[in-house]
Amino acid sequence: MIVLEKPLSQLNLFRNVWLVCLGLMLLAAGATTVRADEEKQPAENEPRTSENDAELKEDLKKLQGTWELYHGNELKGPPNTRSVKIIEGNTETMQRYNLQGNMVREWQVEFILQKDGDLKIFTYYPVGGKPGQGASFLYRIQGDRFYDVPGMFTGEKYRNYLREPAFWIWHRVKEEDADKEKQTVLTPPLLNIISVMPGDHIFVGHRHNNKYRHMTLDGLKTHLGKYQPKQVTLAVDQKADTEFTKQVTELCKSSGVEKLEVKNSSDDPVLKAKAKPEA
Repeated sequence: MIVLEKPLSQLNLFRNVWLVCLGLMLLAAGATTVRADEEKQPAENEPRTSENDAELKEDLKKLQGTWELYHGNELKGPPNTRSVKIIEGNTETMQRYNLQGNMVREWQVEFILQKDGDLKIFTYYPVGGKPGQGASFLYRIQGDRFYDVPGMFTGEKYRNYLREPAFWIWHRVKEEDADKEKQTVLTPPLLNIISVMPGDHIFVGHRHNNKYRHMTLDGLKTHLGKYQPKQVTLAVDQKADTEFTKQVTELCKSSGVEKLEVKNSSDDPVLKAKAKPEA
């Protein structure tokens, strides 16, 4: 027994030292985990944003890209406006188009995502400004839909951009569709649009950059019924759809136009001046 006493005491010593080391390691790991959790969570009075909240950070990722919304004439008729928002980082570029494809307005803002209790809040403000200078709305992202709900705040903490509550659903423009839209600017497809120049000179399938009035078939019918021209010059662009051009021609004839001159190119004097070679 005397021979075994020393080895047993050494084993007990090693075991005790190992247990102490293991305890210290677990304590250090626990402290590290607590510190990491503390870093993830905002301070008690600190607002939760996409910078310190994992869910809002994920929302910001989901928002990146292009979204569109058709609106106007709410509850009174079909929409007359297409809005497009392009989100890159915390910057939003907003574009407004009429249904003939002409951009009416464009502007840019910065924004932050916030949480107030269980509510998710989108606040936009002037570039270089502060959130307090802007306006807010409740939001939710679900797949390719971005829900925009304004007019829900009371008090002075958040400012509504509409006085009354509303409900908008933005739809994501997928990358392939966005690429097609960009290509449209470079190589326009068949354009079923009508432009009316003073003097009853009507363009079919040609954009004139808001220089002249743009209208649909119904708008042209109203125009012809109001002014009742007896002679009309119809300039048909090569990008105009054949069937659409036929509808315009028949509409002119049925509206009492006695002389209809059809040309296969635009007679826009502005375009002529641009096309004229320099001396």
